[in-house]
Amino acid sequence: MHSDLRASLVGKFGHDIDCENSEVRLICSLASQLGLESLIPTLINYRDNRQEWLRDIAASHGVSEADAKRLPTIILSGGRYETWLIAMEKSQQRGRIPSFVFELYAEIRALCDQLLCHPRFQWTSIERKNMKKEGKPEKAIDSVMMPRIVQACENEVLGIIHRSFEEQGWRVRAQIFDGISLRKCLEILIWKVLLRRPSFCACNEGGTYAWRRKHSLGCTQTPSRAPSKHAKH
Repeated sequence: MHSDLRASLVGKFGHDIDCENSEVRLICSLASQLGLESLIPTLINYRDNRQEWLRDIAASHGVSEADAKRLPTIILSGGRYETWLIAMEKSQQRGRIPSFVFELYAEIRALCDQLLCHPRFQWTSIERKNMKKEGKPEKAIDSVMMPRIVQACENEVLGIIHRSFEEQGWRVRAQIFDGISLRKCLEILIWKVLLRRPSFCACNEGGTYAWRRKHSLGCTQTPSRAPSKHAKH
């Protein structure tokens, strides 16, 4: 569902659950799980100091912060600094940004090489063979491998969040890029009220999501409660 339509269609009852800075955090998390953090010091620095980097990119190139966000995203997706400069109609500037972009690009390539060898991502070899059969050049194939790995991990995380909210009485209406749109189900709410009565001897304690919960009309609210067994994701 397009963001411009959400308030009109589901604003009275819908909520968006968005992953903040999703691609960067997913890649850093993946590197941490596999003991490969040493390969991506620049990306980790960007994750931890994102606003400072975005202000620097925006100021040095004379663009908005929204446009500045596109530069790291393009690099993580296999693109180049020049691609962003052309889109922004800007020229390369002096300072630390060109070095930052080069290091980020090199780190993502190094991490991708390691991930492609990992058993968890052996399915990428099948996709590579299929793309070769379609006549796609090797360079183009290499550029899409990391984005496909990130997409697979993102879908896995969204699946966990989806199931967690369903268990808590929410109904997921749509998956939107790096988030989901959901609403509360009245029937399950009533059932949960009954289950919490002493006569049912039931209790449902849980952890807290690290994801941001937003009302579709734009009001940010407190993160929802979730089962502790899913909180680590």
